[in-house]
Amino acid sequence: MAVRRRAFALLIVLVVASATFALAIQGAVAVRSATVEASTMRAHASAERDALSAATIVLASLTADAKQETDVIGGGSSSSSGAAADLDESELPEMPPEMRELVRGLLRNQPQDEDGSGSVSQRGSTIIKRGGPLTALRDRGLPRNVMRIRLNNREFLVTLSDSTGGINLNTAEEDQLVRYFRAVGLDTLRASSIAHELLDWRDEDNLPRTRGAERETYVRHNITPRNGQLQTIEELLFLPSMSRDVLDEIQSDLTLVGDGKIHVHTASRAVLLSAPDMSEQAAQRILALRDSGGLTEETLDEALGALASDAEEVLRFKPGSLIMLRLEPVGEGPAYRVDASIDDNHGVQILGIRMIPRN
Repeated sequence: MAVRRRAFALLIVLVVASATFALAIQGAVAVRSATVEASTMRAHASAERDALSAATIVLASLTADAKQETDVIGGGSSSSSGAAADLDESELPEMPPEMRELVRGLLRNQPQDEDGSGSVSQRGSTIIKRGGPLTALRDRGLPRNVMRIRLNNREFLVTLSDSTGGINLNTAEEDQLVRYFRAVGLDTLRASSIAHELLDWRDEDNLPRTRGAERETYVRHNITPRNGQLQTIEELLFLPSMSRDVLDEIQSDLTLVGDGKIHVHTASRAVLLSAPDMSEQAAQRILALRDSGGLTEETLDEALGALASDAEEVLRFKPGSLIMLRLEPVGEGPAYRVDASIDDNHGVQILGIRMIPRN
C-alpha cells in the first residue's frame, strides 16, 4: 500500500512538473511572439515615417516658390531677374543635398513670361507676383521621370500623378467607361456590364439598364445601392461584375473628384484610350512624346490628328490640386501611396498615407 502511495505521489509530481514546463514553454513562445510583433510594428512605423518624409521633400521641392513677395518697381525700365536669381538658400526647406540641387534646377528652368524676364510688366511698372505652391507646380509640371530619394538607409523610387486626371467615377458616361474597361483588357460584355452597373449605382432611380443592376439585385445580399455619388472607390466591389483583382489593377487610374478631364502628362494608356476618337496609335505617340520630354500642345495636335479633335477637348496639360505619390522601396519593404492637396492659399497638405501592393 505504501508503494502505491509513493507511486501515486511520484505521478502527481511528474504531472505538475510537466504542466509547469508546458506553461513555461507557452510563456516563452508568447513573449517571443510579442517581441517579433513589436519589432515588425516598429519596422513598419519606421518605413512609413521615411516614406512620408520622402514624399514631403519631393512636394517641397516641386512647390517651392522663388518669387517670395509682391512688389512694384516704377519707371518701366527696371526688370526683375529670373527665378534663379531670386532664390535664397536660407528659404529652402531642410532636405538632402541631391534634393537641394533638384530644387535649384527646377527654379532655373522655371518658365519665363513673354518678355523673358520672369516678371509681369504693366503700365510702365514691373509687378513681381507671388503665385504660391499650386501655381509653382503648374508652371513646372509633374516630373515625367521616376525620382530616387534616399533617407535613413532607405531608398525610394517616387512617381507622381494627378489624382484628378484619371477616370472620374462620379461623372464618366457610358461610352468613356466602356472604352476604358476595354482598354484594360476586359471583354466587351464585361466592360459594358461594369459600366451599366456603375451608372445604376450612381443614379437615383431603380430602373436597371440592359446589363445593369438595381435594388432587386442587391437586396438579397443586404446591400443598398448608393443612388448618388460614390464616396469611396472601394464601392466598385459591390458591383456584380467587378472583382478585387481588377480593382487592384485599375485603382490608380480612378478618381472621385475633379473636372473630368484627363491629365495628359500622367494618364495611363488605358485612360488615354478612354477619350473619344482616341486611337491606339495616337495614344502610343502621346506616351512616346511624354517619355522623351517632347509633349507640347503643338505635338499633341500632331499626335491626335484631325480625326481625334474630340479627344483634345477632354485632355489638359496642367496638373490639378490633388497629387498622388507612389513610393516604391529599392530592396525589401512595403510600398506606400501618399495623397496631398496643394493650394496657393493653404499650401501643401498631406491627406493620408497607406500601404499598397508593390509593382
